[in-house]
Amino acid sequence: MGAFDTNGGNPLLIIGENLYIRRLKREDVDQLKHWGTHRDPLFETYNFPKTNERYRDYWYKEKQGKFFRRIFGVFLEDGRLVGYITLKSIRWIRKKAELGVVFDPKELDKGFGKEALEVFLHYWFRKKNFKEIYLIVGAFNKRAKKVYENLGFVKEYECWESFENPKITPEILQRVGYEEEFFKIYKEEVYCKYERMYIKPENIHNIHKKS
Repeated sequence: MGAFDTNGGNPLLIIGENLYIRRLKREDVDQLKHWGTHRDPLFETYNFPKTNERYRDYWYKEKQGKFFRRIFGVFLEDGRLVGYITLKSIRWIRKKAELGVVFDPKELDKGFGKEALEVFLHYWFRKKNFKEIYLIVGAFNKRAKKVYENLGFVKEYECWESFENPKITPEILQRVGYEEEFFKIYKEEVYCKYERMYIKPENIHNIHKKS
């Protein structure tokens, strides 16, 4: 695993054993239209809309063009985009940021997410000297939580909030067979239990120690 970040016009490149990560470019976004689709309605918000070029222009501008936000593509050796990682609410002086992770549904359970986060976090902690990276995850998302916990993320607190997908009605929730541990219905609105998790350099379990 290696990484370089130069000021001579070359973009950030983080290299893993089976993949590499770099800043997402506008032309990369066109690959998202070929991604698979989550069939579970609880994960519908992670599906990239099968829409037109104008929307993809808008999506990229919103994701990429802010000082306190960065978005990175996760690519296999053949150049195929299999995921993207977002850093939001970046506090450059305090060395903190919020993490967001999305992967092609067709590429789940292949180890790409864990490997990508290992090398990505290694870079921000070891090369950029960040002090904390945190995320918010739905408590029902057991696959993601397991990956985060294995990496060394620690749950800080949990809270109940309106579910991120407003299309999920109480009727749909009943139909998919929700677990009351993770969802509640109050005044005809769906609430979800969310967990805030964080990781610091000293919490890392499985990230490579070498620089």
